[in-house]
Amino acid sequence: MSSIPTFPSTDTRLLELVSAARLSTYVDGCAGDLGAAVRLYAWNAAVSAALWQPLGHVEVALRNAMSIALAERQRRSRIARRHTVLWPDLAGAFPGAPDRRRETVEDPVARLHELRNRIAHHQPIWNRDLPARDADVLLVAGFLEADLPAWIARDCRVRALLRARPRP
Repeated sequence: MSSIPTFPSTDTRLLELVSAARLSTYVDGCAGDLGAAVRLYAWNAAVSAALWQPLGHVEVALRNAMSIALAERQRRSRIARRHTVLWPDLAGAFPGAPDRRRETVEDPVARLHELRNRIAHHQPIWNRDLPARDADVLLVAGFLEADLPAWIARDCRVRALLRARPRP
C-alpha cells in the first residue's frame, strides 16, 4: 500500500533497530516471512496512529460528560447532604445508551481503554479485533451524543486502513 511507508534500508536492519523481540509477534503472524512482518509492523503503526484520532475524541467527550455528571451529583449532594451510589448519577452522562445498566457503557469503554493503552505503549494491535473496536468507538460516542459518531467518522482513516491491511 502506498500510504504505508517501507523501511528505507533492509528488513534485517529494521529487525536490529526495532529488536527481534518486538518484531517476533509480527514474524510469527506472517509464518516467518520477515518482509511480510515488516509490512505488517508498518501497517500496525499506521492503524495505531489513525485510531488515536477517534479514541481521543471519545476520551475527551467521555471525560467531559462524566465531569458534568459528577459536578451535578456533588451539587445535589451538598443540598441534600446525602451520599448515593455513584453509577446512577453517572448514567445520565450517556443519554444515548439503550439502558442505564453500568455494563452497557463499561464493557465497550473497558475494551477501548485496553486498546488505547496498547497503542500508547506501541504494542501490536494487528492481532486484535480492530473492526469491533472501531465499532466500540462509534457506539460509545453515540451513548454520549447522537451526532458525535458521524462527526468522528467524517475524517477517520481507520476503516480505509483496515481494508488495506497487508496479508502475509
